[in-house]
This record gives sequence, structure tokens and C-alpha cells, in this order.
Amino acid sequence: KIDAVKELYRRMKDVLELTELAVHDASVMFDSTNGFEDSMSSACNDHILLYIKNAEHLVMKCNVNPKTGIEELCDRIPQMKNSIVVLVGRKNKLLELVKGNERARSLFSYIFQFDDQTPDMMMEYILDLANSKDYMLDMRTEEILRERMNLVYKLRGSNFRNAYYLQEFFNNEIIPRMTERVIRDEAPIENKDLCRILPE
Repeated sequence: KIDAVKELYRRMKDVLELTELAVHDASVMFDSTNGFEDSMSSACNDHILLYIKNAEHLVMKCNVNPKTGIEELCDRIPQMKNSIVVLVGRKNKLLELVKGNERARSLFSYIFQFDDQTPDMMMEYILDLANSKDYMLDMRTEEILRERMNLVYKLRGSNFRNAYYLQEFFNNEIIPRMTERVIRDEAPIENKDLCRILPE
């Protein structure tokens, strides 16, 4: 999804004189003392493409500030000059959020749904992540990962987020196992296989 947003930014940059692709995470924008007031105030500017991920969290509000995140955002959008706001999140929850707020329904008139990546596409993503870090996969590891991607695809739910899952899987499962294997290897450092991801 971020690639689609980057392409949107590239195409609209000159048209609206955009100066920034501002990426924010709604799950960390919330503050227990004032809700989304401060974070929205600093995020909503002129001539930007404002990209808010995990936007289903905009339903939250605190006791001090009765406004939800989506209400705070809708209050500020009309004052944003030559800007675009993109909300990304779990499909069902995000649709409920937007459709449940009259102002949001009028402000967010375009809804795009991206098809889930196929197992082959997910595997390509994993390979790209590995290559970007100068890692290599041996043949057996690639076979195991393909089996894993097929299973994940088969068991995915309606709110499955491909890129998020794959990034977490790579960072929290593949890399830690590789690190543990390198640490356990008692060979001299110059003889250790530091770049190959094995089926640990």
C-alpha cells in the first residue's frame, strides 16, 4: 500500500505543489491526556500528502478530550491547503470508522481495496527483504518459506495485512534465528556464514 501512496505522491507533487509525504501511525498518535489533539495539530499541514497507517485506531478518545481521532482529523482537513489525506488500516474496521462518521463519509469519498498478495508475491517480497540486507537464502530455506507462504495465504483472514505480516515475520522470526545460529557457531569469525539464511 505504501508503494501505491508513493506513486500517488509522485503524480500529484507538481499538481498540488506537495512538499512532503508525511507518514504517521495512528496507533502511536494517541495520547492519554489529550487524545489526538496534539498529534493531529502537528500532522495536518498545507501542501502535504498525509499518510496515516493503522487508521482504525482513530476511533479512540480519552476522558479529557471527548473527540475521537477521526473527529480531530475531520476538523482539520478543511483548513489544509492543497493536501491529500490517505487512511490505511484493517479493511472492515476502517470502513466502519469512516462510514460511522458523517463528516468522514463526505471527506473520504474514495475507498481503494487492495487484493491480497499471492504466495508467490509474498515470497518475492521476502526475497527482496533479504536482498536489501545483503542476505542470501539457501535452496532448502526457500522451499520451507514457500510452504509457509502457502499456508499463511490459505489461513489468512479478512483483515490480513500482507506487507505488515511479512516485515514482522522477517524481522522477528527469520533474522533472530539467523543471529542465534551465528552466535552458536564456534568457528572463527572469518569462517562463519554471516549472510546466508539457513533453515534453522
